[in-house]
Amino acid sequence: MTKVRSLSEYLLYRNFDVKKTERLHLLVGEFRKSFFQNHALQNLMLNRGYEPEKRPESFFDLRNGVFNRNFTIFHLDYLEQMVRLATTPQVIFVEGAKPIIVPGEPEQLVFRTAGRLDAAAVEEFQKQWFEQIDAREWINHYKQTLYDAFDEYNMQLILGFMDRTTRCVGQFDIHSDEERRLHKEIIDSLVPVSFLALDNGYYKLGTRFFRQAGEFWEKLNESEYGKMFILQQGELIEALKL
Repeated sequence: MTKVRSLSEYLLYRNFDVKKTERLHLLVGEFRKSFFQNHALQNLMLNRGYEPEKRPESFFDLRNGVFNRNFTIFHLDYLEQMVRLATTPQVIFVEGAKPIIVPGEPEQLVFRTAGRLDAAAVEEFQKQWFEQIDAREWINHYKQTLYDAFDEYNMQLILGFMDRTTRCVGQFDIHSDEERRLHKEIIDSLVPVSFLALDNGYYKLGTRFFRQAGEFWEKLNESEYGKMFILQQGELIEALKL
């Protein structure tokens, strides 16, 4: 479970009310935790009180204009795919087998995974996972630091949703008592000075973790095995175009 950090861990502007900012900070953390189970909250934040056509299942499904957050999603998505490939047993299929064996005619059998990857290459890749101890350690550090950055960018995302709710959702958009209660709670808690302090604080801490992840990326880029778990800049640019 993702923890809500203490307010003291953030670099915040000086001129704000600590109690009001603490209250807003805890509410942001509460909403981040319950967002994907609380449909009333999603209705308010994503669709002005109406049910979205398709509900998101995780923060990976939600994008915004923060480039570092979007880059973090691309890095994590690729990393998680490669870690699963390195650690999960694969189902192997045989291609080229003939229903009738013809004497003197050799069979050209090809062994592939369900993802159509060469089975022998995947087997070697998984073997290296246990042998490349240093690379595996850097991968774990890289992954954890990316998730630390993602957590803070998601706090900023939820805070932005809350701000938009106060400006874009009116009483005629609210369709249930629970939405009405949440709307009032957001309006009562969202003090402008506290909003600005937290918005800046979440982004700065997320970016600090993002830069730390870049240091681990450099370590992995120096390893032939480690390179398989990271995206290069050109690949990121292509992903951003999609």
